[in-house]
Amino acid sequence: MSRKVFVVAAGIGLISFGFAGGYQIAPRANPLVEARGIEAGSESVAQNTEIEISDDGVATVPLPIILPIEAVAMDGIMPTVGDVTHRDALLNFTSSVPLACSVVYGKTDEFGMIATDLDMDGGGHTNHAPLMAGLEPDTVYFYRVQGTAADGSVYVGETSQFISAPAPELPPLREDIAENLAENPAENLAIIGQGMVIASVSSNYGDAENDQNWGVNRAFDGNERTAWSSNGDGDDASLTLNFNDEVAISGIEVWSRTMSDGTAQITSFTLTDDGGTIHGPFSLPDASQTYAFDVNIETAQLRFDVESSSGGNTGLLEFKVLGQRR
Repeated sequence: MSRKVFVVAAGIGLISFGFAGGYQIAPRANPLVEARGIEAGSESVAQNTEIEISDDGVATVPLPIILPIEAVAMDGIMPTVGDVTHRDALLNFTSSVPLACSVVYGKTDEFGMIATDLDMDGGGHTNHAPLMAGLEPDTVYFYRVQGTAADGSVYVGETSQFISAPAPELPPLREDIAENLAENPAENLAIIGQGMVIASVSSNYGDAENDQNWGVNRAFDGNERTAWSSNGDGDDASLTLNFNDEVAISGIEVWSRTMSDGTAQITSFTLTDDGGTIHGPFSLPDASQTYAFDVNIETAQLRFDVESSSGGNTGLLEFKVLGQRR
């Protein structure tokens, strides 16, 4: 038979279910989905779930069952938000079982945006670092962590909050560049299909095409939640842009990708113009944001080369070339 019941309490080895007429105690060793750390009356598990109760009094919970995220928090350490800037924040969490992890976030508790891990394995893992991008400066954001295990169990955290950082005060541009920009405002010259094409790329992760996931086009799509990843090129990663005609470049904006194990991060790079002149190296302090560099380059083609990195699947979240067309 089956009855409408709800989870009342969970202890070591036992889970209690309440229903009309009393409680049902079920040992976990039965074909019962393990429910660790559920509190009495918890809404983490859907109340009034229809649960099958056999003749010998064993209750079986249908999948998926929703459990609290603390049930799989390694050493009891809950998800934390760090590396908060004025436009993104990194969620850090280590789970005791492999999960496909995501975080929903937004300016209200109805969220509206979602971020997932940028790791390369495409499945569940234990080290999680989804990047919450597209933030507004000095703003309160609500977020909730959730993950799915291979057995179908869904783990959900409580809704929490963080505040994005205020917008930074940018240093003044070099005088000659500032004067030029005042007369000829810079535009992003690195927009695919608008006078710029990708002439070459060292590789794309998984041998993807340029316009596929992890392809080089992802570094030029204006979306901080996508990225170009090389296929293990490390310090040998590179790409070349063709502007068709000569352009005057006054600035570069670069955001390196990284992985939760510390690999894939570019720490310095060079730029080479069509005359063979090498500009740089330019240093990237970290992979938490875009870094801008003033340059003065006239060229019809620009090559980006990784000079140093932490190795692995190096690549870029964003790459902008600012200047004017001749």
